[in-house]
Amino acid sequence: MRFLTLSPLAALALLIVVLALVVAAYLLKPGRRRVQVPSFLLWARVLGRQDRLLSRWRWWLSLLLACTIAGALALALARPEVAGVGGRSQRLVLLLDNSPSMATRTRDGGTRWQHAVSEARTLVAQLGGASEVMVLDSMGRAPVAGYVSPAQAWRDIAQLPLLSAGRPALPHLPDARAAQRTHWFTDGVALPAAPAGTRVHGVFEPADNVGITVFEARPHPADVTRVRALLQLTNGSARALKAQVTISGPDFTLARELTLQPGESRGESLDLSSGGAGVYRASVQAPGDALAVDNEAFAVVPAHQPRRVLLVTSGTPRLADSLRALPGVALSTARTAQGAAGSFDVYVFDRAAPATLPPAGVLLFGSVAAAARPVTDAVVSAWDSLHPLARGVAWEDLRVQTASLAQREVGGSTAVVSAAGLKGNLQGTLVSAGEDRARWIRVGFELGDSNFTLQPGFPVFLANAIDWLAPRPAPLTRHLGEIVVPLAAAEVRDARGVTVSTLDLPTGTRFEAPRPGLYSARAHGADLQVVANVADPAYSLVNASWLPPRAPGAGVAAATAYVARAEFWTLLLLIAAVLVLVEWASFTRKVSV
Repeated sequence: MRFLTLSPLAALALLIVVLALVVAAYLLKPGRRRVQVPSFLLWARVLGRQDRLLSRWRWWLSLLLACTIAGALALALARPEVAGVGGRSQRLVLLLDNSPSMATRTRDGGTRWQHAVSEARTLVAQLGGASEVMVLDSMGRAPVAGYVSPAQAWRDIAQLPLLSAGRPALPHLPDARAAQRTHWFTDGVALPAAPAGTRVHGVFEPADNVGITVFEARPHPADVTRVRALLQLTNGSARALKAQVTISGPDFTLARELTLQPGESRGESLDLSSGGAGVYRASVQAPGDALAVDNEAFAVVPAHQPRRVLLVTSGTPRLADSLRALPGVALSTARTAQGAAGSFDVYVFDRAAPATLPPAGVLLFGSVAAAARPVTDAVVSAWDSLHPLARGVAWEDLRVQTASLAQREVGGSTAVVSAAGLKGNLQGTLVSAGEDRARWIRVGFELGDSNFTLQPGFPVFLANAIDWLAPRPAPLTRHLGEIVVPLAAAEVRDARGVTVSTLDLPTGTRFEAPRPGLYSARAHGADLQVVANVADPAYSLVNASWLPPRAPGAGVAAATAYVARAEFWTLLLLIAAVLVLVEWASFTRKVSV
């Protein structure tokens, strides 16, 4: 027996004092009362008929009941613990490893995580009702509640999520002595060795696994019509495996068989140029594969046709040559705006602004803006370094003989480059950009009146302009887990169109991608695609454990409910209550005194 409130010596002393008080109370005799009666004969006959032995036994029975009731109450105050009745009460810390490798299947068909949860709950079920348990996890998802009852710990363990991504870490223990009472349930893959004194419950079993750890598709920088994909496979098994790889996309299917050695990561370069633009899926199959989340990956192949650009000019050879030299540009030319027939992605007008802008991106050189003032000998005074059009250009070296400076921005346009005339100190916007039916860019000077075409930044500006006028946005590529998109208060949906829960941040919107896939974010008319894949070869190394393999055993035990154990002090209170009723009944029946 162990006492939880008082020490064994203090509990014994309390019991002795209480029993002594009860016995003393029974030994105390009330003072005699002198009563005058007319005759003593009647009382002598009554006393003569009484059984002195029976009266003595009634007194002893009453004393026994009183001592038992008082002793039970005194012991209940000390809260005794009997392991055989209510289990042993302890203060434990349970640390569960819920890192991605714990999703690996074991020989019995369960997972390492299911084994860990089952063993942890079995340990909780053996604790006494007065025990206190702190539940922690390696991914920081356990409720911050400190020490709780075994029943609450039972529920907390069942609600812990197994994460598919993230960086595990050993949580901070509440005090130095807690390490001696910590039970650690892990497979030993993602976390280092346990601290001294910690009891480790290993759930590691060797398993076969081949995963896709890199899958990216990008157009060739020099030829946008060519698309190459990089595929990397990692064999986390302890033996060589043959893997079947399949890549499928719009009007495209490719299958290969690869043999990977133990622990090998192999990259493959694949040509996807014959397929169309859209979502591509890579999948791998291997015999006995025990981890499913790294068996597929996704990539988005953008449109890989050249941008069709129409140049309307009466003659600026450097402009035509610079456009023609840009990668991914199919250039057509016309001499007048009336000859700009056909459908194009970008229109470039050199001193030939049309009366009505076409329904596509437009770049205007030598255009006169509304509320503009002509100036001579203009020099650049400021530019928006964050705007895509201004990047990579040495605007401070630009010199313009004659320019048209806009005095105010209209139609939601943005001032990209500002300039000032040397004469009169007149300032205004030299290059502006905006959007009506489509995006447009106005350059307030003719190329022949400047040194722009002689600058190294001139082709850079043209490339920036075409990319901004006819954008082909590339999706964000992120690792599984928490992802932040640079859109405020965005709505995020997965590939099936199901809305994903999000959290608004000052830098954007955060959501969680638990498995590889394509996610779409939309906010205030802006759309953004996010591709989430496994992006770390160490993810697939499910056998890199510092623990020895566990012995083969039974399957995962099912635990559906927590049965609270009765504490011994509650039984003492129940015994005391029952004896009080017995003593009352015996007194009314004149069995006790």
